[in-house]
Amino acid sequence: MHAVGGRGERNFDRVNANITVRIEGEGTGETRNLSPGGVFFVTDERFEPGNSLHFTVEFENPSGNFYLDCVGEIVRVENTEGRVGVAARIIDSRLERRTTSSQQNGAEAIRVEQ
Repeated sequence: MHAVGGRGERNFDRVNANITVRIEGEGTGETRNLSPGGVFFVTDERFEPGNSLHFTVEFENPSGNFYLDCVGEIVRVENTEGRVGVAARIIDSRLERRTTSSQQNGAEAIRVEQ
């Protein structure tokens, strides 16, 4: 495993989970673990330590999905599972519940609850 960047002290316990991550302007990835203070995900995109990124973690729920919109700072990049592993510290986040309902023209309206 090749890593770029250091492993800092963690302030939160991490939870292992495979959850879709949508990376603004960069595509998608999948978490391997996350905590209130950070996330580690794998993707096919390239990233550099020290850069910032905007991403959304989507939690599926039958009554409406939850979306954790985050601003993060990349602290480590490594080759893992034949893909790019990215560790990011969460600088700012907002959790939203978005539900959809069909409108008369067949389009979907999204309601955001904060």
